[in-house]
Amino acid sequence: MEVRRTVPVALDVNSADAALLENTVDTFLWSAQYVVDHAFQDEYVTTSKTTLDDETYNDVREAMDGFNGGLVQAARNKAAEACKSVVARWKQGKTASKPRFTSPPVVYDKRTATFHDEYVSLATTDGRIEADYMLPDEDSDTPHSEYLFSDEYETTGAELHYRDGNWVLHVHCKTEVELDTSEQNTTENGTVLGVDLGVNNLAVTSTGAF
Repeated sequence: MEVRRTVPVALDVNSADAALLENTVDTFLWSAQYVVDHAFQDEYVTTSKTTLDDETYNDVREAMDGFNGGLVQAARNKAAEACKSVVARWKQGKTASKPRFTSPPVVYDKRTATFHDEYVSLATTDGRIEADYMLPDEDSDTPHSEYLFSDEYETTGAELHYRDGNWVLHVHCKTEVELDTSEQNTTENGTVLGVDLGVNNLAVTSTGAF
């Protein structure tokens, strides 16, 4: 069975790199919103990632002056998932409106981020930056030592958040485990973690107001 964990890691970012990250966030959110607006342009809402990629990828890269292709695709994926959530609500007879992206996270994978033991390299709107991790002691009993420093867990990607003036990378880790008992199965699957899509106005009130 695959087990996934997310570990928040604060980043040490200088002012110049912070400005690049802020620009990257704005560009990423604009890109995701562009894809959503395109998906909602007709009565039928497009949710296919392949279709949205074919119809928006070049436009976004051109409009955003060659924005990193991997981040363009990550923004498209984020937009497609938000569109799918709206359609799913409609099918359940619930009210939902076109998503609006107003805040991070920016989604990174192994193409757009390189994870090292003590720092990360992140793609931005102008090349890459390197940011040191601000970590507790490696021997401390923390999620960092249990998952991030563990050879048993593989780092698969991350989401970049900006809160209260701090940059925080939510690093995704995974491993494969064998289940011996039903009790272990219950323990491993008993917790559901929420994901912050950075979407406002996904649901609306009964009056149709945002």
